[in-house]
Amino acid sequence: MQNLPEQTELEQAGAHPADPLGVYDYHAFLPWEFIHFNLPYRRPEEPIWTRTNSNATFEVVAGRIQQPDGTVDRFVPYGKQARAALLWMCTEAKLTNSPVLELGASYNGFLNKLGVGTRVGSRGGQSAKTVKGTLAQLRALFAATISVSTDDEDPNGKLQLREFGYRLTSASNLWFSHRDATDIDGLFPSTVTLSGELFGSIIERGIPVNLDGWRAIQATSKSPLALDVYVWLCSRLYGLRGVARPTWPQLQAQFGSQAGPREFKRLFQGALDLALQHYPEARVRERLDSRGRSIGLELRPSPPAVAPRDSR
Repeated sequence: MQNLPEQTELEQAGAHPADPLGVYDYHAFLPWEFIHFNLPYRRPEEPIWTRTNSNATFEVVAGRIQQPDGTVDRFVPYGKQARAALLWMCTEAKLTNSPVLELGASYNGFLNKLGVGTRVGSRGGQSAKTVKGTLAQLRALFAATISVSTDDEDPNGKLQLREFGYRLTSASNLWFSHRDATDIDGLFPSTVTLSGELFGSIIERGIPVNLDGWRAIQATSKSPLALDVYVWLCSRLYGLRGVARPTWPQLQAQFGSQAGPREFKRLFQGALDLALQHYPEARVRERLDSRGRSIGLELRPSPPAVAPRDSR
């Protein structure tokens, strides 16, 4: 377990960890691993998912999911519901400064804030079926293992290979109503404990995401890609030291699309347009070659998507 700061960022800003989402409800957090790499958009056929970003490779391995009726499932978490579940896990850990997460009222309340709960009358997933689906994705995240490997070559031609990996959780204790695999019983203390590696990454390198923008996209779009593009812009543009020029093949390799190159570009452009509606300060434009053909994007340093609390 990595050493933790004496105070979290939110405690220093005046937020109360006992009720973090009621006080500080426009912040959400994700570790850098899940911003620079993305989960699949639909269920992969294989239990292993691999993506690349520059000289880094990201891999997700599905774990065993035991159901209350004795059946076993195994799949890589995917889609909008997995992203909502991951955002809840990481935000709850960051705001409470604890790797132990309580499900039940806390889980359902946060889904409502994300626009996934049954009380939200908007597109993007408001049915009880969607809430149950998000729980299934949450359990897939509990069981998943990730790894990241990089290779760097120094001026003398020596190659450095670096690797790290971890299971997302180290323990879970879930109570279900009437042996229903999709309904967590709020009367009993269902908990999950994040692994020390994931919790350390959230606390030390958790990247803030504007929750208002995230849940607006969640509510108005069926596209998981639009959510990924939005959180990527929130992270990538702020602190950018110069101009970045990712190509379309590089973006497709990073964003986990299972579509072909032409279809990916069309989908990404639509997702980017939606993300920019909620991050208008972003300095992003399409990059063309000498013949006027689109070859990628140009990114420039931009104002942050998440402003300090006192400026709101």
